Amino acid sequence: MKWYTCLAICVMGTVALQASAEAADRSPENFDALLVQISKVSSTASQSAYSRELQKSVNADAVRRVEQACARKHHASVKTFSLLGIMRLDGMLKAPVPLPDNAFTACVADQIASVTFPLPPGKGNGWPVAMQFDGKSGRVLYMAGDRQRSMYLPRQRATATRKWVYTPAPRIPANRHQACEMSVWVTVGVHGRVQEVDKGNSSCSPVVGRYVTEAAHQWINANMHGAAESEPRDLRISFSVGKRRVRVKL
Repeated sequence: MKWYTCLAICVMGTVALQASAEAADRSPENFDALLVQISKVSSTASQSAYSRELQKSVNADAVRRVEQACARKHHASVKTFSLLGIMRLDGMLKAPVPLPDNAFTACVADQIASVTFPLPPGKGNGWPVAMQFDGKSGRVLYMAGDRQRSMYLPRQRATATRKWVYTPAPRIPANRHQACEMSVWVTVGVHGRVQEVDKGNSSCSPVVGRYVTEAAHQWINANMHGAAESEPRDLRISFSVGKRRVRVKL
């Protein structure tokens, strides 16, 4: 067998192994474990410091180029989206899970390996992250555990076996709407991801409704013990959208 044939086979084998590893990383069982890790670090000082570093937008241009390429390919126009994964010690986001899950976000998740992020904290095992990105500029807007001045979320019971661990706020420009109320019914899958969002009662405009629905599609409700539920659940979330702040009732 000629040397270049051997090389081609080796390269294809390496690619196949990497693809298999990424598929394993994105498996539901590993996703459950990832949610547990995200919940544990999201209230720490190290996470807060790393979130501030990410939001300096030092890599926003690189993310924006990926977004633009995927938007052209899939004819997409989105305000925000999220990626969950482990930030490796070299600043690479390992096998990210996109939220919501569609052709555009899957494209971004597959191409994000071309972007190098600020080096994470940790002791050599990487750092679990859930990050919301601006769909136009590439900036990191929110990271799980951050305090969001634009949204008031009621305190969740410490004794609850399940809770919302990732709750990005709707990104609504203050000059684009009047104060309004809107409720949504979300179907949470067995591994915590929101699968469907159905609009309930609403006094909001269609534009504001799309912002709220887009944000709700990125929320995650997790079992803190890492065990998956046996079947999906329907939950109601009410949003009170003001000029400067969104209040939530769970």
